[in-house]
Amino acid sequence: MFEIYDKLNELENELDPNTKTFSPITGGQIFDLFIEILKSNNMLMSLDLLSTELKHELLTLGSDKIAGDLTLENAFLSLEVLWRNAIVCYTHTTNDRKDLIERSYYDFIAAGFPFEIIDGDNLHFQHQFLTKILSQFVSKRILVISIIGPQNSGKSTLLNYMFGTLFDVREGRCTRGIYGSLVKLIKSNQNSANTSGRTLSADIPDIDYIMLIDTEGLLSIEKSDNEYDRRLVLFCLAVSHLVIVNMMGDVNETLKDMLTLCADSLKQIGVNKVNQPIVHFVLNQKADPNLKNHTEAIDKIIRDFKEKELAEVIDISSKTFHTLPSAFKKERVSNDAQSPCFIRTEPDFIQRTQQLCEKIIESAKSSYGRSGQTISDPPQWLRTAVTIFDTLQKFPDLTYFKDINERRQDDRIRQHIGELISKTLPADYRKKTIADLCELTENEI
Repeated sequence: MFEIYDKLNELENELDPNTKTFSPITGGQIFDLFIEILKSNNMLMSLDLLSTELKHELLTLGSDKIAGDLTLENAFLSLEVLWRNAIVCYTHTTNDRKDLIERSYYDFIAAGFPFEIIDGDNLHFQHQFLTKILSQFVSKRILVISIIGPQNSGKSTLLNYMFGTLFDVREGRCTRGIYGSLVKLIKSNQNSANTSGRTLSADIPDIDYIMLIDTEGLLSIEKSDNEYDRRLVLFCLAVSHLVIVNMMGDVNETLKDMLTLCADSLKQIGVNKVNQPIVHFVLNQKADPNLKNHTEAIDKIIRDFKEKELAEVIDISSKTFHTLPSAFKKERVSNDAQSPCFIRTEPDFIQRTQQLCEKIIESAKSSYGRSGQTISDPPQWLRTAVTIFDTLQKFPDLTYFKDINERRQDDRIRQHIGELISKTLPADYRKKTIADLCELTENEI
C-alpha cells in the first residue's frame, strides 16, 4: 500500500507546476491542433468557422446522437468540448500555453461568444479557471438575465433574437448545462463602430454588460432527471437579476411545481444572502399572441403562487407575462407540392422580441439595485455562483423533493420526531446522561 501511495505522490509532483520535478505532459493531438488554432492571427474567425464545421458534422450523426450521450470518438464534435479539454489540460501544460489559453478565452468571451459555466455532462464548474478570466472584467458592471424552460421551447432562439447572442440552436439537447454570453451595452454618446464584440444599444446608467445565461432544456426525455432540472432552476434564480421562463404554449403543472419548490428553496438559502429575482413568463409559439386572450390562465398561475406564499420570493404579476408567435414559417418555393421548402423568420416575431427586450431590460434594472454587491461585476457574480453551486452540492434536500407538498410533509415529520425526542428525553435527562458518559471510554459506553 505504501508503494502505491508513493507512486501517486510522485505522479502528483510531476503534474504540479510548482514542483521541481514538474514535467509538462502532452494533451493529445486534438489539444495540440486546438492550440495551433489559438495561435493563428484570425483566432476568433477560425474558431467560428471550426464551430460551424463541427455542427455540420454533428448533424450528420442524426438527432438521436445529438440528443443523447455522444460516444468518445464523436465527443469532440463541438467547440465547447474543445474548450473544456483545453481548460482541463491548462493546469498541466507549459506557461506559454497557459498564457495563450487565458488570453484566447478572454478574447473569446469579450467578443460575445457563449462560454461554458457549468458542464452539463459531468455537473462540473470550472470556477478556478473562470476566475482568472473574469477577473479581467473586474471594473465592469453587469446585469444578469437567465432563461429557463422545457427542451425545444426556443430558449436559445429567443435570446439570440432579443440580444444578438450566438447560442447554439437546433432540435434536441443542443445546450448541455449552463452557458453565458456577455453583451456590451452601447451608450447614446458612444460610437458602436469602435466597439468590439456583441453590442446592444441601451442607455442604462452604471451598467457595462448584460450577461445572458442560457440553460439546458428542462423535462427532457434524454436526460430524464428532475432533480438535475431543479438544480438548474434554483441556480438561475439565485444568481440572476431577472429570470425568463420560456414556455411553448402554456405553463404546465410540472414546471409550475418545480418553480414553486425552487422558490421555496431560495427562501431557505436566504433572500438576504442571494438576489431576489424578477421572473417573466414568455408563452412562446402561440397561435394567438394576443395577451388579453390568455388573461384567465395567467391569473390562475399568479393565484397559485400567492396561495403558496411565495410572492415575497418571486416578484410576479400580470405585467411579467408575455406572448410570442412562432419564430419561423415553412413555405414552398412555388405552388408545386413537390417543390422544396424554405424557412423564413416571421416579421411579427422579430418586432415582438425587440419590444420584449426593452421590457425585460427595464424590469431587470429594478432588481439590479436590490442585489447589492452579490452580482455587481463578473468576478463577484462568479463568487456568488460558486457559493450557490457548492450549496446545491452539499444540501441535496434543496432540490430533492418533487414538489413543495413533499417538502412540507418532510418538515412536519421532522418536527414531530423532534417533539417526540424532547418528550422522551427531557433536557435534565440529557444533561445527566452526558455528564455520566463524558468520562467513559468508547468501549465502556
